[in-house]
Amino acid sequence: MAKFFLGFILMFYIMGWSQSSNEIVQRASYFNASYENDLFLGTDQYYSQGSRLSWASPIWGKSPILFFFPKMITHQEELHELSVEHDFYTPTDITADTLLVGDRPYACAFYFNQKMSVFNLSKKIAIHTSIDLGVFGSWALGEFSQKNFHRWTNSPDPKGWKYQIDNDILLNYAMQFQYGWVQTNWLEVVPSATLQLGTSKTYIALQPQLKLGWFNPLFKSEVNRKKKFQFYISSNAKMELIAYNALLQGGLINQQSPYTISPDNLQRFVFSAQVGAYMAIYNFNFGFTFHHLSSEFETAQTHQWGQIEARITF
Repeated sequence: MAKFFLGFILMFYIMGWSQSSNEIVQRASYFNASYENDLFLGTDQYYSQGSRLSWASPIWGKSPILFFFPKMITHQEELHELSVEHDFYTPTDITADTLLVGDRPYACAFYFNQKMSVFNLSKKIAIHTSIDLGVFGSWALGEFSQKNFHRWTNSPDPKGWKYQIDNDILLNYAMQFQYGWVQTNWLEVVPSATLQLGTSKTYIALQPQLKLGWFNPLFKSEVNRKKKFQFYISSNAKMELIAYNALLQGGLINQQSPYTISPDNLQRFVFSAQVGAYMAIYNFNFGFTFHHLSSEFETAQTHQWGQIEARITF
């Protein structure tokens, strides 16, 4: 069933039908690779690792999924992106062969993400709409991937994957609104609000983002985003109100997971913060980001991890 579902997703992207208007400027295409791991900071628990490959290109503007993306504002520029992501979650002791009650359950998610971003440059407003399609549970191959990775790196063998969140379909729909509150040659402040409804996570969030340095501003027109060298610090803080988190509580459709966190023990307000340093030389970008996350359930600890990211723009 998992192979059929993932095959259906791939076929869906091949069947493009819509065309972007010639009057709309398409932002520069790029390939982006991102890898996150708490081993960068000396731990191996909770959000253990995640990898994401993204390709931004006007060709994704032909996807039939755009039928579900209303263009809510008059805009001058668009960006279309397709990503694939693989995320892993583990308890505090991966060597334990018994169920760790009160700890985080094992979980893994594998999914595709299609995103459309539209920019009104004069009003400094952007809307990002996205859909996630994928699977979580053993279908996402978390046990297979982590066991092999740990064997290759001579790391401890994770023994509790038999207690992972069980198989289910991952389907999320999200919309984020951004406003360019402050924009100068060296400083940018962009507050945002996000709503996501889905089978893996449903939440609303408020998030201010700050950039300081030498960079191409978010609401600068594409023809003027031509700085050959960039170096800046980026930070943001996010407050989420969580309604549902399947990677802790188990799936909405399949409710047979061997171990889950009860709704009563879920932290409804979750705070996260990120700070990173980025450099760009011509078409190559590179950055490192530090992430902090408050506890997600009553007996959980706070968690930190690092992220490395590289991008080639063309």
